Amino acid sequence: DHMVYVYVLYSIGFDRYYIGSSADPDHRLQSHNGGKVKSTKKYAPWKRVYLEECENRSKAIKREKYLKSGYGRRWLKRHVVERWRSGLRAGLENRIPRKRDGGSN
Repeated sequence: DHMVYVYVLYSIGFDRYYIGSSADPDHRLQSHNGGKVKSTKKYAPWKRVYLEECENRSKAIKREKYLKSGYGRRWLKRHVVERWRSGLRAGLENRIPRKRDGGSN
């Protein structure tokens, strides 16, 4: 098994977030922005605002499902969205919050 990443993308033009996972998050972002992902195509361009490293695919899928839940979305709002938006106001838009998989939510 190899590292898999859970990521959160933000569409500035549509004020939408997308949560996904991939072994190659940079290539996956290019796919989202290149119109190759049906569910995100019409909301491009996307900017990655969060990246989390997981030990394997099953942990990444579990984490992705959690982040898509009500509790997970609240966690994202508190720990990612508000921080990222305040970073934008402070001119720190290139700083992506990162979290290593610690095994707990």
